[in-house]
Amino acid sequence: MVKAKFVVYYYELEDDAGLRRTLKGYLTLFSPDLTTLTDALLQVSYSSPKITVVKTPKAIYVAPGEYEVEGKAYEFLVSSENGLRKVAEEILGVKRLNLDTVVNIVQGALWALVLLFGYLGYKNDVLRAASSYMIVLLALSWAIENFRRGYKKRKRVRASAPHHASE
Repeated sequence: MVKAKFVVYYYELEDDAGLRRTLKGYLTLFSPDLTTLTDALLQVSYSSPKITVVKTPKAIYVAPGEYEVEGKAYEFLVSSENGLRKVAEEILGVKRLNLDTVVNIVQGALWALVLLFGYLGYKNDVLRAASSYMIVLLALSWAIENFRRGYKKRKRVRASAPHHASE
């Protein structure tokens, strides 16, 4: 579970008709790059921990606070300012495969070692001590997964509905 320092509400719309009347104190970004969108998210986060981002074909609107906007909706629970950069990457569709690929390979290797140690400890009495390292490997894998992202993305079913504790 990610402890949210910021909550980013992200909407994708086909048209921005009436959107400017709905949002208050928004920033309009026309074809922003990663740095511009990250800076806008940081600037808005200083005035409110809840941020609304609306992406239209013409522009991206960033506003402080939570607004009800019709369209495809996502919610990002962000635990750090570095997580805001990762949210901006996801909004813009920037693919960073280098670090994520390496982390996935390391986690896959850790899980393979867990299964190997478990099997060896089960089959051999001499290697039973090797299975005691499984808890350490599982804890390391859990720590890597929690620190790697810095945010958690949830798809919002209804924009007006509060989330249940099980989500």
